Amino acid sequence: MSGGKISQSNTGSMSGGMQAAIGNNNNQEMSSQEGPLTHDQATVNIVKMLLQIQDIIQKSDMPESAKEKSKIYLESAKLEVQEDDKDKQTVLNQMGRAFKTIKEADNALEMGKRVWSLISPLSKQIMNLLG
Repeated sequence: MSGGKISQSNTGSMSGGMQAAIGNNNNQEMSSQEGPLTHDQATVNIVKMLLQIQDIIQKSDMPESAKEKSKIYLESAKLEVQEDDKDKQTVLNQMGRAFKTIKEADNALEMGKRVWSLISPLSKQIMNLLG
């Protein structure tokens, strides 16, 4: 069985989002050609990606307790990033707590395509936008 491939290209701001596929042998690639983002654009993009992560988690086979715990941490990160005087370290700490919960739940699952592998590209983009 050959693997599926998901490819996405964005020009301008990263408002197109990521696609996710759960299953075996899926590859995900994304390319982007963008200029510097303003503070407001970066915030909007981070919030969109955090919402995408929440959506991936909710659609996953993770235990409900892990989903709820991750949702709380990601919601806290989302609220903090929207503050005018946002504390990047608080955002990173809350994301870190959510990702730790996701990884632990992910390791317990017997899935061909792990939830973390779907979330990891988004987390890297968020970290880049936070600086």
